[in-house]
Amino acid sequence: MTTSPASRKPSRLRTLSDEYRELAARLRQGGGAERIARMHQQGKLAPRERVERLLDRGGPWLELGLLMAYDRYDGQAPGAGVITGVGTIEGREVVGVDNDATVKAGSWWPETITKMLRAQEVAMRQHIPIVYLVDSAGVNLPYQGGVFPGQYGAARLFYYNSIMRRYLHVPQIAAVMGSCVAGGAYLPALSDVIFMVEGTSFMGLGGPNLVKGATGQTIDAETLGGARMHTEISAVAHYRVADDGACLTRIREYVARLPRVGGIQQRILPARRPARPPICTTSCRRTTGCPTTCTSCSRACWTAASSTSSSPTPRKR
Repeated sequence: MTTSPASRKPSRLRTLSDEYRELAARLRQGGGAERIARMHQQGKLAPRERVERLLDRGGPWLELGLLMAYDRYDGQAPGAGVITGVGTIEGREVVGVDNDATVKAGSWWPETITKMLRAQEVAMRQHIPIVYLVDSAGVNLPYQGGVFPGQYGAARLFYYNSIMRRYLHVPQIAAVMGSCVAGGAYLPALSDVIFMVEGTSFMGLGGPNLVKGATGQTIDAETLGGARMHTEISAVAHYRVADDGACLTRIREYVARLPRVGGIQQRILPARRPARPPICTTSCRRTTGCPTTCTSCSRACWTAASSTSSSPTPRKR
């Protein structure tokens, strides 16, 4: 008695694969559609939209650490609030680090540091540029005890910044596309070049509310640490751009101008014909004397399709 394909129970590998795809699709939504819509209302692109616009269309993208912290903090930290991976810009391999502002305003969890350190290590080992798309509220204060302490705490991010800039000469490009406060402000400040989006970006150790509470002075974010202030007065940033789309275009142009050095080497080999023809899938299961079309199910027979190859070894039925 044979069992029909529809009634067969899926294998455990198939079940696990389906569960992973469902989980990955949910994690890629970040904080959800409502928060993405809120970013659009502010004139910003969503985090993954920024990654898509930054990288070559249809080019390779290897995401790193998508499952980080997915089962911690009651599911409040999908992807640990940051998107990291390796892709290409103008045909050149780069590492991307993009804060997900839909997840707790892009604040840093302990696992966020682990992901960002891993991305920096990939850039250092492969000697390829690294691009930071910064939109973060800084450290997630309830979990700050696990962010900075230790040899591989957040301070190591800035140590790697210095190593890449001073010794390894790995290009570091930072784009401040939203909030960039407290310890997170060091990350772009220690990069080689900084782009800031006018009207939506802020970079500083503390925002207007902190200034108000500490000194009683009332000041707006643009005057305190906006794009115009940092490009015209403090000279911390290099370029001021109109919006997210223009910022990503300028980054692509900048990366295209960088000198070419040895990095990740990719080589795609052409497909070869199989050494043996595939197993016959027709219902007749013949091994010799097959016609061009199967007499049982009218499908093209595998022997006819592989007539240019050597004769197949008869298979036992």
